[in-house]
Amino acid sequence: MKRTVTEKNMKSIILIFIVLLLGHLKQVCPGDESYHFGSGYGTGIVSDLSLRESDLQSLSGPCVAVKFMNEYIAHNENTKEWIRFNPLVTESFKESYRELVQQGKSVCPKNGWGFDLILNAQDHPDGFVVLEYNSGSGHLLLNGVNWPAFIVTVKVKFKNERWLVNGAGVVNIPTLKRAGGVDGDQPKIQPLRELPAQTIEDAWLAIPAIDGNGCDREDLGFNYGIHGGMRSFFCRVLTVFSWQTFIDLAPVNPFHSGPHQEGQLNLNSDYQFGYYDRRFVRWAVDNLIPGSSDNKLRTLTRGIYNKNIRSLARTYWQTYRAISSDTNWLQFQTKRYIKAAENGRANREFFDTYELLGGGRKNWGGHNPNHVRTATMWWVRRTIDETEDLWAEGLRRLLETYDSAWFQDNNNEPWTRPLPPTTRMYPEYK
Repeated sequence: MKRTVTEKNMKSIILIFIVLLLGHLKQVCPGDESYHFGSGYGTGIVSDLSLRESDLQSLSGPCVAVKFMNEYIAHNENTKEWIRFNPLVTESFKESYRELVQQGKSVCPKNGWGFDLILNAQDHPDGFVVLEYNSGSGHLLLNGVNWPAFIVTVKVKFKNERWLVNGAGVVNIPTLKRAGGVDGDQPKIQPLRELPAQTIEDAWLAIPAIDGNGCDREDLGFNYGIHGGMRSFFCRVLTVFSWQTFIDLAPVNPFHSGPHQEGQLNLNSDYQFGYYDRRFVRWAVDNLIPGSSDNKLRTLTRGIYNKNIRSLARTYWQTYRAISSDTNWLQFQTKRYIKAAENGRANREFFDTYELLGGGRKNWGGHNPNHVRTATMWWVRRTIDETEDLWAEGLRRLLETYDSAWFQDNNNEPWTRPLPPTTRMYPEYK
């Protein structure tokens, strides 16, 4: 007998399909009560801040973003307190929001900034779905369910074993990454900007175009520009060369263990640090200094090196030489650091090694003492993850390429200066 699909059967099939689809979305975003469909993500409208910790840990980055934004537009009482106790946002977000609200009162005591800081607009749609997601930077573009032209930027960050919102609208979102902007009730759409550098060579040549820094406030408390340490240099480079582009070029993930998850860096873990994969470091040594085998590029980038990199390169090399000269001293410091991490103080206690390369009366040996302290901690971590020999090879190649005369003058004799005892602990300079 030939079977035909009746109208009743078709309705049943559609109903089963919807139930299965909603069941799938429930797995994506547990705890939500209603959903819209967009870009493959379910988004909840009903506010629910009573989720268990295990539920929060199961949410993906995009889910956290749409959940927070949809709960935000559903909430309409005492927004400051709602943000203050919200488990979906970082402390950095809360602090930035609080400061912006306070600044708005100085602009206009009654109406503040005159627009919603989290929406970057004066109105909002009924809900949001994901339009675009950059898993490397954590930035998303969300657009309105019933208002597709309404777009807002949100940033998520993997912190404390779960995804949290670290920026939205104008809160913790750099100007160039913001979508929206008040123009009546219509947002001015500015898509996520493509950074100019797409290759390692591009990145070297783009360094002079660096403007500001690409890190959050909690990752870089103050931007010292070209006078900053390695963290500052890394954050500044992010304005011309994205982290996602960089790791896409590498053959393996940079870290085989540690707090860095799903392509995002967690630079403030109190219990652990990133253990580099030796295969990645081998690739980095062979590929991050293209000027070593390209005379034309070396000529073009020598001035860039001198202005932006030379001081740090020299400090890190001298620090490596110094701490490598005393095996007992280095073993003691590595054990001390591991103990600090076990006690949840890996990001808070750092050695007093200001005078490692010279005391204050001798101008610290010609090096910034803050950079010396940070370099010491970096080499201690590289000793623990057993990649210090490869990084030293790479640093040697960098110095021989751009700074050969200095390198020869400072590498002929073994290090003989005694290493200072370290009894005091300080926060690490970034």
